[in-house]
Amino acid sequence: MLIFVLKQVDNERNYLMTVICEACTQGANDEVKENAFECLGRIAELYYVNLPSYMQTILELSLNAIKTQSDGVARQAINVWVQVCDAEYEAENDNDERTCQKFVKGAARYLVPVLLQTMAMQEDDQDPDSFNKSTEAAWCLASIATVIENEIIEFVVPWVKEYIQSTDWHLKEAAVMAYGCIMDGLTDQAQMETHAPAVLDFCLAYIKDDTNDLVKNSSAWTITKVCESGDAFATILGPQFAARMQRILEVMHTAEPPTSAQLAIAMRHVADNTLRMCDEDIAPAEFPLAPVFQVVVECLYATADRTDADENALRHECYEAMNRVLESANPEKVDQKWAATCNQIVAQFIIPTLLPRFGERLNNELGKPVVNADDNNSRTEWVGYFCGAIQMCISALGDKTMLTTPDANQQTVADKFMILFLQVFQFQNTTVAAEALLAVNQILNKLGPDFDRYMAAFVPVLVGCLGAVQDVPLCRTAITTVSDLACQMKDKVLPHSDAVVQALLGVFANPAVDADIAQVHDYIKPEVCSAIGDLAREIGKGMEKYLAVFLQALQAATQITFTLREELGQSGGDEDKMEYLNAMIVGVLDGYTGILYGLKDAESNSAPGALDAFAQPDALQNGSLKMIQEVALAAKDKLSVGDDALSKAVGVVGDIAQNFKGRAQAAQIKQWLQLDHVKFLLETGKQSEDDDLQTLSSWATKGVESMA
Repeated sequence: MLIFVLKQVDNERNYLMTVICEACTQGANDEVKENAFECLGRIAELYYVNLPSYMQTILELSLNAIKTQSDGVARQAINVWVQVCDAEYEAENDNDERTCQKFVKGAARYLVPVLLQTMAMQEDDQDPDSFNKSTEAAWCLASIATVIENEIIEFVVPWVKEYIQSTDWHLKEAAVMAYGCIMDGLTDQAQMETHAPAVLDFCLAYIKDDTNDLVKNSSAWTITKVCESGDAFATILGPQFAARMQRILEVMHTAEPPTSAQLAIAMRHVADNTLRMCDEDIAPAEFPLAPVFQVVVECLYATADRTDADENALRHECYEAMNRVLESANPEKVDQKWAATCNQIVAQFIIPTLLPRFGERLNNELGKPVVNADDNNSRTEWVGYFCGAIQMCISALGDKTMLTTPDANQQTVADKFMILFLQVFQFQNTTVAAEALLAVNQILNKLGPDFDRYMAAFVPVLVGCLGAVQDVPLCRTAITTVSDLACQMKDKVLPHSDAVVQALLGVFANPAVDADIAQVHDYIKPEVCSAIGDLAREIGKGMEKYLAVFLQALQAATQITFTLREELGQSGGDEDKMEYLNAMIVGVLDGYTGILYGLKDAESNSAPGALDAFAQPDALQNGSLKMIQEVALAAKDKLSVGDDALSKAVGVVGDIAQNFKGRAQAAQIKQWLQLDHVKFLLETGKQSEDDDLQTLSSWATKGVESMA
């Protein structure tokens, strides 16, 4: 009936809307009223563009129902506005074809006060998992904030200021919750400076001293929302920042699991925003976490060891937060202003205290007897956490000396950890294997060619991880490790490369890999193509025996892009296929680029004429140039080819022109590079809004023109 309603002519539509609206207030019982409001919600979701004539009535009906009707009816009335918010958010932010009618903006001054009053109608025994009209009102308020953004301040902040110190816990909790609800919509840092720090300080007091658990939990959640917002986070920095963090830590260790879990999430957001400031080049002069860094890590560590830490995912949240806090002090990732402080933290705390502690804990966990499934699950959980923490500690090391200095038994720290990680792989658990593999990657990237001593034992493990195609994160991590091995070890990887290449090509040929691109966006085959390029580039002359199979794989990948482009041309825009097409383009062109540079390197190192191999049909006309043609055709067909894919294609054109300039094949290759589709590709790049792509396209054009 719903789908039928708003497709009818106006008279029939008006009649049916009248029937539904009358049922909202005059239904025989609450179930009828609930169903009527649910029907309005679905209409708002599916037929938003048809609502202008009815919105005044819908607003009046919903306000009346929220104020006077039973909990179930009120919830459905509130949900009507959640659906309107969703429709307007999509219209404004997701390139929705519908024009935003701004119903929410017009209704906010009437709706928000009623929602705030409703949020203060909590049940006496309400907990964070309760579901009633007060929680539905909070959800609706958050939805409104994401739509009208900073305009929400005038409706909510004065109310919060009035009631956040109320002696009535209902009003106090609603005020705390209301402020957290609007945080996702606020972007005006100047305005937030007038209220965010004050609200945070009230919440910090409540998590410690308030006698009501719901007030404590809501305060912890609002603290999390303030710490999550980059703009709000900036307002709480300064002289009081360390003291505020200390107050969070004072409570986290002993609070109930729901509150402690929220506070751990808050610390994760603090670390995220600390790193974000480095990325955005807005970092303050001093590393914000320096005064409390060790205390934060120790508190998270101790909280994760609580006997009740398996409740509310508390242990998981603590280790997630700890890893991000450790990352925030990584000297390679922070602003240069903080480097000296972070190096000191690494030298005085992470190296002498944390790394040995996690190594010992991992060793103890591996040695525990496993009697039943619960023991196995517990060991798997802890091993994963310890591997993740060790990974973050090793990544923060400034050089490899700490890993390579032998002890009295001539065993290095790297030796000890590699022994532990190889034991982890024996569990044949893909979750912990992925964590261990990431940690091994850190050792590899620190040791470089010195990792050679572990290759005989590690390569069989790596091959096994490559074959775990049913576990996408593990398989992708293994592929990344292949690239890292090539980049770090160069030709030292050659004695072990047969098994690696065979496994890599086996992954690509596996029909189960990337079989459902609509469900799996962690694409594997594009990563395999990129890894082929990394191997080819780094092993140089040693690539000769793999050249044919590498080119065969890349041609097969090019055929996949051809098929996808044809399907997209026939069926119109399919976002999943378009994303996959772009990923394949990037991967394949990475592969050809790596082969080209690998042959060039071989030619400059005792292999005269090696580069000529790239002029063979499988590498050039039927290979890289065919891929370039596919990119150009996709762009011509108005498909959404991303700048990254275009850049890779333009770069390959320029690389071919540069490397074959003045060679015997130059004249023929120049003709191919001056075909219409290549010219179109280069012109498209020049017209891009990306300055780097414009520069690259101009460089490639000049390279083609100067070939012969």
